[in-house]
Amino acid sequence: HGLERANDLLHELEDLAVREHLESSSRGRDARRYETRSIGVGGGRHPYGFRPNPVVYNTMIQSYANIGDASSAEAILDRMISLYSSSLQENLGSGAFRSVRPNTRTFNMVLNAWSKKGGAECGGRALSIWKRLNIIALEEERNGETYSRPDVITFNTVLAALAKSADVENRDGKEKIVGEAAAQKAVELLDSIEN
Repeated sequence: HGLERANDLLHELEDLAVREHLESSSRGRDARRYETRSIGVGGGRHPYGFRPNPVVYNTMIQSYANIGDASSAEAILDRMISLYSSSLQENLGSGAFRSVRPNTRTFNMVLNAWSKKGGAECGGRALSIWKRLNIIALEEERNGETYSRPDVITFNTVLAALAKSADVENRDGKEKIVGEAAAQKAVELLDSIEN
């Protein structure tokens, strides 16, 4: 119940950020220069309105991870990626969610949620998230940025998830990375680290 309410509040904050961004954009650049307070409820502190940031989303991810809900933690990551990407396309990167950029810690928290959950799907989900992080890291590298990069925690967490998948049999017939296949993926990941 508490996380549902927190998720509802997050949606309200996102709506507020969009409204404030649209309102400040409609007044023009010169008018924004002289703004000192947010136009939203409570006054805010950002001169151009409320700006959500990774801390807000990371807190939600960690909360879902703490209760063992890796799918919801990953859904928050997906939402961050979507909001940030759409913000980059809007007004040459000045959209309401340009500061909602998932970082290495964000990815590591979601990976940890899957690793702790265990089960047949955790290794596959961890590999999928790791691949997404690598794609984002390559894009950032091309732009001279290093905001999201796999680190030692990333690799260890993916390996832990694969190890947990290696202990599981695929009983339902769905394609999953389990058993020997999970162990092989772990070896491949280790080889990629060495190279």
